Amino acid sequence: SKCLDGPGSEEGGSPVYYLDNQNKGRCDFDVPQNFVTSYILELPFGRGRKFLANAPRGVDLLLGGWQWQGINTLQSGVPYSVGINVDRANTGVSQRPDAIAAPVQPRDLGCWYFTSSNPTCRALLPSQTDTFVLPAQFTYGNAGRNILRGDRLVQLDMSLIKNFRLTESKNIDFRAQVFNLTNTPSFSNPSGTVNLATGGQITSTRNQPRLYEFGLKLNF
Repeated sequence: SKCLDGPGSEEGGSPVYYLDNQNKGRCDFDVPQNFVTSYILELPFGRGRKFLANAPRGVDLLLGGWQWQGINTLQSGVPYSVGINVDRANTGVSQRPDAIAAPVQPRDLGCWYFTSSNPTCRALLPSQTDTFVLPAQFTYGNAGRNILRGDRLVQLDMSLIKNFRLTESKNIDFRAQVFNLTNTPSFSNPSGTVNLATGGQITSTRNQPRLYEFGLKLNF
């Protein structure tokens, strides 16, 4: 999919709302590829199932009646803008730089996009020149809104569930869950201030590291 709009999807609105052409761009929530699957699978073990159909009660108690569930998400990164922290236009609102060439994106945590203000970027690409520069005094920069895109999201969540029947009216549900099974980090968008040393740096993730949860529930 693709979503284009004006400054409306930007939280707080556009800093220069009347520059319509400059602020038309990808929506803040634009995600070109988004693949999500969910499933519930009854494992074929235990009494009444394909395998171990005649298993003793103790074996059936341990191995039978398990259910496997999961939600898998593969998703493109969301777009973001780059800006400057000085008032070149002398209007007292946030502004963006001039883009004088195609952005260079090493996609390193210390330098997701290149700016010479960031020492990590200079170390990675010592001969690279800036593609984002400060605009002339009393002008707005020509860099568009949401012209760069952040990291993708890979999230595999799974669970094993079993119901232990105690009596006709009482049972216990056991649940073992793991979130982000592969422990794959999906990084948040970097700092978008190109004339600071932190420009292009990433300091957080969109998802949590691998997390396990176990639970018991008595139904009566």
